[in-house]
Amino acid sequence: MQDLIDILKEIGLEEKEATIYLTLLTVGCNPASTVAKKIGQNRSSCYMMLEKLIQKGFVQKIIKDSITFFEAVEINYLISRTKAKYGETLNRIEQMRDTVNRLNKI
Repeated sequence: MQDLIDILKEIGLEEKEATIYLTLLTVGCNPASTVAKKIGQNRSSCYMMLEKLIQKGFVQKIIKDSITFFEAVEINYLISRTKAKYGETLNRIEQMRDTVNRLNKI
């Protein structure tokens, strides 16, 4: 499990966020209280981490019968999104290189 947490940390998650994300992948769609119990955290701090994960695009919020549930975004979607993000970044770096090369010729 620590190997998976380390990978998620490399792509920008904090350790607790990574633990929550992996827990949601394992247990599926659940309220914050259930996730908190699974990871041994209090509900309010777990809820704050879940909100951060939503902002980062790793978790989605679902409201059913006035109860808020949280669900991990599928790994394949994360892979596609990450590839697209880094592909765009690579393109920008290449454009910057080309601009610098043109400027150096002047």
